[in-house]
Amino acid sequence: MAWLFWGSQIIHAELKVKDVVIKQRWPWNGLVDITYSIDCDETDDEGTPFDVYLTFTGHDGDRGNKIEMKTLTGQGAESPVKAGGPYTVTWNMAQDLPKFTSSAFKVEVYAVVGFAPYMVVNLETCKARYTSQPPNLDDNTCRTTEMWLRKIPAGTFTMGCDSSEIGYNPYRDFEKHVVTLSQMFYIGIFECTQGQWQLVMGRNPSSYKRDTYPVENVSYDDIRGKGSYPPLEYPIYDEGTIDLDSFMGQLYARTGLIFDLPTESQWEYACRADTTTALNSGKNLTNANGQDSALDEVGRYLGNSGRHATIVGSYLPNDWGLYDMHGNVWEWCLDCWEENYLDLYYEDLYWDDMLSMDVVWNPVGFNGDFKRVSRGGGCNSSASYCRSASRDYLPQSAKSSQDGFRVVCLPPNTSLESQNTFMESMESSALVCLDARSSVGGRLLHGTEWISPVATSTNSNANIKLIVEGYENDQWTVANPMFNSLKKEDGWYSFELNEGEKKTTVNLLVLNDNDVVIHGGMLTENETWSAGKVHVVKHWVRVPEGKILNIEPNAIVKFCENAGIQVDGTLNADRVVFTTITDDTGGGDTDMNGKTETICYGLYNNIIGGGTKSLMNCDIRSAITLPADTTWVAGRVIHVMGTLSIPTGVTLTIEPGAIVKFSKGAALKAGGGRIIADSALFTHIGDD
Repeated sequence: MAWLFWGSQIIHAELKVKDVVIKQRWPWNGLVDITYSIDCDETDDEGTPFDVYLTFTGHDGDRGNKIEMKTLTGQGAESPVKAGGPYTVTWNMAQDLPKFTSSAFKVEVYAVVGFAPYMVVNLETCKARYTSQPPNLDDNTCRTTEMWLRKIPAGTFTMGCDSSEIGYNPYRDFEKHVVTLSQMFYIGIFECTQGQWQLVMGRNPSSYKRDTYPVENVSYDDIRGKGSYPPLEYPIYDEGTIDLDSFMGQLYARTGLIFDLPTESQWEYACRADTTTALNSGKNLTNANGQDSALDEVGRYLGNSGRHATIVGSYLPNDWGLYDMHGNVWEWCLDCWEENYLDLYYEDLYWDDMLSMDVVWNPVGFNGDFKRVSRGGGCNSSASYCRSASRDYLPQSAKSSQDGFRVVCLPPNTSLESQNTFMESMESSALVCLDARSSVGGRLLHGTEWISPVATSTNSNANIKLIVEGYENDQWTVANPMFNSLKKEDGWYSFELNEGEKKTTVNLLVLNDNDVVIHGGMLTENETWSAGKVHVVKHWVRVPEGKILNIEPNAIVKFCENAGIQVDGTLNADRVVFTTITDDTGGGDTDMNGKTETICYGLYNNIIGGGTKSLMNCDIRSAITLPADTTWVAGRVIHVMGTLSIPTGVTLTIEPGAIVKFSKGAALKAGGGRIIADSALFTHIGDD
């Protein structure tokens, strides 16, 4: 269900994403197809179906991670679609994530018609998407590789201030007057950051270098182009007035969207967000030249900055979700500087008709000398310069550590009807298994059947039928392949098939008849893995809170690469051998004493989670490498159940009071790295 907004009127409408299906290509070539359809029962006033913009997001249910699919192509990935379908988008998973596996993968397809509250430009893929959800400020992606813009509706507001406002400057501030902006626009929720500038321009000119700080030391010429003049007509966005080697020119060349600086009327309208006070929080200044408690809430200025900028989005936003409109860095605007454009505006543009209305429509500024308007104040400015109405100017070639900017974008097709249209819908696919490692279907093979004549490494005339476990087509037959090689590597058998000029590498794991394949996924009820069986775990198994996984005595659990058990509930195992598909060596029993407050190394990559792990008399075999600097804290019990190597450049710190227990045959191995221990206890599992 969706809603269609026409001005202030809300009309019930229908936009629906449906029939989302994921399929890994067969035979496996690294590509995953996503099919979907769109229903939309609304058109514009001329009966033309709306453009539907799509966003595709992957979700790995095994690990709870969002997966960015960077290499999407097809219908809806690079341009909008109309209602209809089925449409197909293709993801090159092998290129994005060559070792990725998931037993519980899904794709969310988000569709939007019209202009959603937020526009997001991915500066790496140069693609834009629309969403109704604000950015996650805990993830600096929104400050670096993505550029987030907020939709600002068309409207009328009172621009300027009068002499009663604390901090008023009679020589620079506009007198109060009414301005109407007749078209919506998008404006950056943050000032442009150094990380964003670096991605677009390939360099960072800033004095205080940090990706999440606003870019500074950039002139109007750097941003828009030398000698560029805005047109006098509205809308102002015309790529012909922007130098292609400027920041805005590069954005246009990469995205096809026309970005520009805001006019100062757009800037003040967006800053105020329907407020009429000195600050966009609805508060006025109490101290124009010193520290002001109201300004401390919303901006960085001389009173609280230490004379340098900070991470964008560090202070409270206004009611439209825009940050740092007060302080941090001065922000360039499009207009040439005029102390009072009203006289020129009325005299030259609209004559007596507009005089009688007492409203200024879509002011753009005037082409005067090379002075450009700057707004918002900076980290080295007094409070009075950070007011919503405060104005200043600089020569357009000037640059300093106090001067930055934010972008605006006027999307295409902004008719009065379309700019007030917004519908959205989201639909997810069913959960599927994906595996980027195998060249055949991304699945482990349940077995092989060699069809006469018997296949050998020297026999090039054999027919081979590969039985694919879990795939909707149960078999794949290759006629008369030529064997180039047959070898075992990391527990997998692999060989190459030549079919004309096409060469296919086949990876398979041959299982015994008694083996049980554990496909992975989340337990929906308590589960028991039987005694005496070999359980081959293909993908991650999640034991959620409240659920129990029991593994009976004499069972063997073999983990494939990138597989394991995440325990958020309870794992009970008694006299179980845990190993990997590459480890067939013998070993003795290990008494784990049922400890649950431990970190277990040796299955570091295979058994994780904060649930209850009761491992009694288990034999746990593996050899791993510590992936990064690690500290074992005081009072913690650490079980080392294999050979734990510390590679070069990595440090293991063991704090006083930590207890390190080794299983049979387990060891710590420096391996070029460092082990630092002070007053720690080293013992054997079972020795209390």
